[in-house]
Amino acid sequence: MLELSADYSYTLNGKAIENGYEISTAGTWTLKAESETIVFTTSVTEANQILDTDITVGSGEEFHFSSVLSDGTKTIWLAPSGLSAFDEKDPTMSKAAGDSSSMKAPIQPGKYILTIVDSKGGILSQSDAFVTVE
Repeated sequence: MLELSADYSYTLNGKAIENGYEISTAGTWTLKAESETIVFTTSVTEANQILDTDITVGSGEEFHFSSVLSDGTKTIWLAPSGLSAFDEKDPTMSKAAGDSSSMKAPIQPGKYILTIVDSKGGILSQSDAFVTVE
């Protein structure tokens, strides 16, 4: 989300925008405010590609990803924020293979983030979006 001063008018790639405008895709952007121009690029993590919006699901319910990661060497975890170790027997976690198009929510109600890990368990990315399990 862009934090912009109310003192100026802004355009982003030629389109008028205001404070709070959110960029949700990867790309190169040109932000103009009067005589100032800033060119920058954005990227979207793998976790944000497959979970691009907050969702609410039932306990243990299957939900579909926004896109498929298509990398079976990686593992997708749904777990509480802030974790670096995962256990599929924990009722607050669920996992799926990196080439899955969907996964089941944890059994325990709560608010979870999606984490992508490599074949050695290293965290590659985490989602900004949440899965709320009711």
